[in-house]
Amino acid sequence: MKGFYKFITIYKTTLIKDQPQKIISDPITIEIFKGARSYKILHQLSNILPADEDTLASKEATLVLDEKSYHIEFTARTKEENPYLARKICEDEIDRIITILSIIYKPDIFDSLIYHGWLWEVEKGMSDAWIKRSEKIQLNGKLLTAELISIKKNQSKDPDVFERFSLMSRFYSKSLPERPSEEKFLLLWTILEIFPMKATSNIRSISEYLASITGQQPEIVKEKLGIGRLYGHRCSLVHNGKLDIDIKEMGDTFIKLENIVYEVLRGMSGIPYSGSLDKYLY
Repeated sequence: MKGFYKFITIYKTTLIKDQPQKIISDPITIEIFKGARSYKILHQLSNILPADEDTLASKEATLVLDEKSYHIEFTARTKEENPYLARKICEDEIDRIITILSIIYKPDIFDSLIYHGWLWEVEKGMSDAWIKRSEKIQLNGKLLTAELISIKKNQSKDPDVFERFSLMSRFYSKSLPERPSEEKFLLLWTILEIFPMKATSNIRSISEYLASITGQQPEIVKEKLGIGRLYGHRCSLVHNGKLDIDIKEMGDTFIKLENIVYEVLRGMSGIPYSGSLDKYLY
């Protein structure tokens, strides 16, 4: 297949009122324009699908821009065939240009994000998605009401726990829609630094807390869950500017980190251990 895969990011802007402009900084093309414009895209319907159902994850769609608004469009192109690597290459290029424009002019030129994803072209289309299969659940209103009352009552007994859980919840809710990425890793790891690593930089507190939940010894928890390795990824990201996780291990690494955070949040809420870490510990 010849040609390039194209990844676009489109912002609405209220501050740029110039004539249409097109600037090329290969592999990025920047366009500033006003007027109707449409794009063929692959719209992802779901990131999490029922485990026992054959469900459509995405479909072709048309993105139509408001004809009365000004827009800034960034198009990155790549011939990389691996969807994960291709997206990373394009996102890195676009993010750099957006940052450079922000410091040359001012960040206020970027009003609201309209679209961030692949163009879907007949000759050259790229699709990438992190899909998770999970069992369906059934909500019980009465039981849920009782659980909420119990959790809030339990957390309100300790102001420090309440404040930490509130901050952790802010990071956790922001991490949910994120695909495996540097942003998601930092959001999840920061939760662990808020608690159980409170008032310390020693990662042993994570193993000790999880040990108290799972019934295992801290040393076993640390080894089996690879707490030191996760911390190493954090240090590499923060200090070396690189998330050094092999693409083949990306999915499992993030699922494990998500489950660790999940069990910490449950423990702080007085909810019993769910067993989500057993596949690593036994």
